[in-house]
Amino acid sequence: MCVKFVKNAKKKNILLLSKLTGLFVVLFILVKVYLAFIDKSKVLIECDFDDFKKSETNLVFSTSNILHKIKLNNGFLGEISFSGKNSLKVNGHEFVNLIELHNIGPDEVYKITILRNTGSAGVVIQEVTPDKPSVYRFQTFICDTLQDGWGKLEAQIRTPPDYSGNNLKIYIWNPKKELSYFDDLKIEQLEYMTYPEFDEQNAICFYIEDLEFEKLKKIRERAFDKGILITEDDSYVKSIMAFDDKLFETEVRFKGDWLDHLEGDKWSFIVKLSDGSWKNLCTFSLHTPFSRSFINEWLIHKIFQDNDILATRYDFVPVKLNNRSLGIYAYEEHFVKQVLEGQLRREAPIISFSEDDLWNRRSIDLKSKESFIFRSSVIKPFQQNKIIKNDALYHKFIIAQNLLDSFREGELSASEVFDVKQLAKFFALQTVFGAYHGAVWHNLRFYYNPVTCKLEPIAYDCYANYGIFTWGFTNIIGNFSINKSSTHPVHASFYMNLLNDTCFTNEYIGFLKNYVEVDITQKYLDKYGNEIRERESLLKHEFLNYKFDDSELINHLQLISQELDTFSNNLSISTYRDSLYEKTKFIRTQTNYDDNKQYFNDYVKFYKNKPEQISVSIAHKDNITIIGFGNEKEIKVSSNIEVQNTNNQNTFKTNLSISSEQLKQDYIYYRNPIHDTIYKSKVIQWPAPTTYNPRNDIANNATDISSFINHEKREVRFNGNISFNNHVYTPIGYTVIIEAGTNIDITNNSAFIINSNIIAKGTLNNPIKIYSSDKTANGFTILQAEKKSILEYTYFDNLNTLDYNYWTLTGAVTFYEADVEFYNCQFTNNHCEDMLNTIRCDFYLENCLIENTYGDSHDSDFCTGTLKKCTFKNNGNDAIDFSTSIATMEGCNIIGAEDKGISVGENTQATIKDVNISAVNIGIASKDLSHADVVNCDINEAKYGFLLLQKKPEFGPATITAEDCTLTNVWTESLIERYSTLILNGKTYKGKKEKLKALFYE
Repeated sequence: MCVKFVKNAKKKNILLLSKLTGLFVVLFILVKVYLAFIDKSKVLIECDFDDFKKSETNLVFSTSNILHKIKLNNGFLGEISFSGKNSLKVNGHEFVNLIELHNIGPDEVYKITILRNTGSAGVVIQEVTPDKPSVYRFQTFICDTLQDGWGKLEAQIRTPPDYSGNNLKIYIWNPKKELSYFDDLKIEQLEYMTYPEFDEQNAICFYIEDLEFEKLKKIRERAFDKGILITEDDSYVKSIMAFDDKLFETEVRFKGDWLDHLEGDKWSFIVKLSDGSWKNLCTFSLHTPFSRSFINEWLIHKIFQDNDILATRYDFVPVKLNNRSLGIYAYEEHFVKQVLEGQLRREAPIISFSEDDLWNRRSIDLKSKESFIFRSSVIKPFQQNKIIKNDALYHKFIIAQNLLDSFREGELSASEVFDVKQLAKFFALQTVFGAYHGAVWHNLRFYYNPVTCKLEPIAYDCYANYGIFTWGFTNIIGNFSINKSSTHPVHASFYMNLLNDTCFTNEYIGFLKNYVEVDITQKYLDKYGNEIRERESLLKHEFLNYKFDDSELINHLQLISQELDTFSNNLSISTYRDSLYEKTKFIRTQTNYDDNKQYFNDYVKFYKNKPEQISVSIAHKDNITIIGFGNEKEIKVSSNIEVQNTNNQNTFKTNLSISSEQLKQDYIYYRNPIHDTIYKSKVIQWPAPTTYNPRNDIANNATDISSFINHEKREVRFNGNISFNNHVYTPIGYTVIIEAGTNIDITNNSAFIINSNIIAKGTLNNPIKIYSSDKTANGFTILQAEKKSILEYTYFDNLNTLDYNYWTLTGAVTFYEADVEFYNCQFTNNHCEDMLNTIRCDFYLENCLIENTYGDSHDSDFCTGTLKKCTFKNNGNDAIDFSTSIATMEGCNIIGAEDKGISVGENTQATIKDVNISAVNIGIASKDLSHADVVNCDINEAKYGFLLLQKKPEFGPATITAEDCTLTNVWTESLIERYSTLILNGKTYKGKKEKLKALFYE
């Protein structure tokens, strides 16, 4: 019995032990499951630095959390505390390890808060790795002031999606002499990083559905795998954007190249509105203000725009994503037509050097050679698909590409390619404000001006996140050291080539001297002082220690002032200019020694020249063999075409005839014999650059007018009866004088282009006549005159417009950036879109007649001006068309117009007084934020008296105020779109119609 009892007892003990073991195992598993699935928002550490044990080398504190223990080296208990009886004292130039967080996974968020009293020591978060840390944060500013000198420090970090799993070390670093005290450490793991909240009325709110958001996350993960963000056409996701009680359908994608745009939760985006506009923007980007040096970037954009240099609209706004605040962002207008029209330019291509090869290479090796990529970089348009599909824009792009490439290759001078005044002003402003980052070759953006057939710069990405920095430039951009031993990268030839053109350097030095003399920095700091303080206050909600520092800008202008005389003197010395020219030529012709087979493909480009012809451009000395044509995955059509460097040049181009079947393929496969490696390259869907542009063609092949030129007086004087059956192109800066009684007959599709002001003073009995007996004249065009033009009793008849090899204008008579006054002039029988087209100028017309026009009689774009006692008869479209202008009409008569008597559009402000309008389709139309103030106007025989609508999404509704107006034989008094307003003879009419644009313009 005793034995049996013992056996049963042992059996029960074993069973009990088994049950306890099983229970422990179950409990352990439950704990593990709980820890695995618990909400990520949890407190890991809370410590008030009270319960410490002193060891030989450090202080040891065990927390109630089973996962962590704090060990402090170099730490001492402080004499003061916020809570409890102790704090942590950190002496000057000391650091104190707080904790290491172990087993850190990807996309995990940690928040560290600690109280500090005195000093400027901060919290550091660093990845524990033998190499340079890839995750590193240093937080020193107080985010919340408490009492008795205590304030709260807060640091947040989100590990990248490709995080390696290394530990995170959290420590305190005191870089200065003054000691600091710390108390109440708290470490939390969060689901998201936290940002300050903002009133939804002032924030952009985006809503992205789960599936679309997952697509964004996967794109982000791929970017971290590759080390760089490369976007494709399908990178956009659908979104709804809300702002100020309005909803917009949008598409959103990531922006940027570097991964700093994707770090943490504050990602950078490009936003496209499907319909409508936000703050007059249809496409814009969002990025952290830190990446462009906060207010510095905003201020330089304002300065460029004040000086009529194209720049994207730029400002700050709070952003929310799926009801979660992301803090404050900088928003920036994208490179679409609104950036041009908003700054008084006509729509045309915007181009740049492609950065694709640069970023692909940097994704492989940041230390690789990049210099020769400049030589081979493709010149590409923004909105490429739109450009290729639009014939007019496409051919403008080809001209723009030719211009920029010809300058890069040294085949054309700066003054032949660029609007030199604009370019000189652009580089001068970059210099005095230290905006060097925007001057780096791959950050340059250019607008092709379709009127001047030249390129203008667009200011963009002027500052990196650390503000003023040289980026390889001297204080004055272009102030090169020229000697035999000095070395320069290939892209230095771009800037040196500018200095080889005295037209550019004279303007450049002139602007620099003027900016120094007037203290331009202080001028704009004063002008925008209040707006700077407003934005600084907004930014401080998130970036609490941010302060706009103007001392850097002020000191920089002083440096420019000190160096300017030396720079100016150098450019006036012939030996310096000769050395500069030789250095430029040497840099441009030096051999590409980058023989790394991994990068050889960067230097080979294939262009689709024309049916059954491709062009091969190689920025290397090596031959290649084309072995096939196919798609991205395989060769479809085999070949064996040798491409040889027959002239032994450092770069070379050649055209090859191929079959239509080969030309259908998107990729070309080729072998480089030196590396014996097969490469593939996507065919560029436009012709390779050439040196051709139509303006230079006209200038170089124009009629010899030397007999009409007086160089001493800088005049071109015409008199008598003259016929021109070839182009006329006058020299820049020479006033053109046409004497009374002169008759000029322009035939054989010839253009008449004047590059200065014109004085044409006929008389009633002895008028001046400019006409085309065969009706083919390619317009009478005045471009960028420094002085005002005066024309009296001058008659223009039977002219067409400038339309020469895709240099195409719209006016039979065109004045561009050329102020003009017309008295008793006549414009008749044109054969083009506009009879008189004034663009970006001030005009005055009195007692003039415009009659029998093919399209619009007077088209005014981006002007200020007055029409007084003028008559418009038999107008083929609109009699008057004002766009983005401030204009006055007084005592005018409009008799017969196929469309509108007067059209005011795109934010035009027009005053119309004592005007009679008859036999028209529409009497007066106001569109797109325009306002017409009409007094004593008669409209007779019209289908519609007044029309008000919004035509373009970036604008808004229109208004008209009309007093003492009569409408006779008018079928419909007014058509008013919703939100637009007509006040007619004291009575207000609110718009109720929908989508009038479709009725009149589609």
